[in-house]
Amino acid sequence: MSTLNNLDHPRSLEGGEIGKFASACLNPVSARIGDLVDFNPLNSMRQYRRHEAVYDGLEALTGDYGTVRTREELAPMFSEGKIAMVRHIEGLHLPEDPRLGFQMVDRMIESGVRSVGIMWNEPTALATTCYYERKGMEDKGLSAYGKDVVNYLMDQGVMIDLSHSSPNTMRDILKMAPDSASILATHIASRRLTDHARNIYPDIAQEVAKRGKGDQKGLMGVPFVRSFVLRTADVPVSVWDVVGHIQDFRRLLGSVDNIGLGPDFGGTMSGSMIPGLDDIAIAGTTLSAALRETKEFTEADIAKIFSGNAINYLSQNLPAKA
Repeated sequence: MSTLNNLDHPRSLEGGEIGKFASACLNPVSARIGDLVDFNPLNSMRQYRRHEAVYDGLEALTGDYGTVRTREELAPMFSEGKIAMVRHIEGLHLPEDPRLGFQMVDRMIESGVRSVGIMWNEPTALATTCYYERKGMEDKGLSAYGKDVVNYLMDQGVMIDLSHSSPNTMRDILKMAPDSASILATHIASRRLTDHARNIYPDIAQEVAKRGKGDQKGLMGVPFVRSFVLRTADVPVSVWDVVGHIQDFRRLLGSVDNIGLGPDFGGTMSGSMIPGLDDIAIAGTTLSAALRETKEFTEADIAKIFSGNAINYLSQNLPAKA
């Protein structure tokens, strides 16, 4: 049972999960979001190895999971009925010495990492966190070191996740990214509906939707976290707030083709999630019923939002070879 109490192996199977970004969060956890933390980034590798051992264990002990490193591995994984895991870094907390930093990045890529979120909630040598205002900082975007790292990751075919980044960090990444760059935001909501530091401005979302290989461009994964989607303070948060953010992205982007789900199961305490969407075993049923009730979404739309867009994205944006 996860200590976060919103997913575990049996409930993942019950809820029909077919894939996930298997995240290793390398930043320290502060007692309160916004607190500055004194942290030795060399501990990042220890944290990464602990996460790596968990995902290796899931594969070995259950037989129900498999790590996907290339686009060619995706379809066979599904045909075997396994849950496909894309190894992901959340918060690339590297040493200030670039030589050591790039060694760590290479080690992560060699071990199977195919997606990297440059930031988490704490500042790093690379870029500015989304919570910069709470920390009394300026939004300086990417540092020179950060730009070198982003360029290197793109050259290696690694997907870049904008979640947790400040607006200027997102914009700096997008300025550097050619149209074919694999850019997404794995768990983020619309800032024009909910003015939360973790959410994405419409101009940035539109740029994400232009990036990617083939016909599947960047995705926004809508989260199930209360504070990210709450629209009206005097009305209890519910599944309808998530539906509202899906609707807003569709209005902004013109279709559902760049919309996915980024619930943040395993990354957010159950009490911070929306009732009915706070358990992976039942969340899919709750949300799909609400989307149907709006009569605005076809079954094809719902299938795209739940998995089709993400599968299409991975099948075109994962590297062609290991």
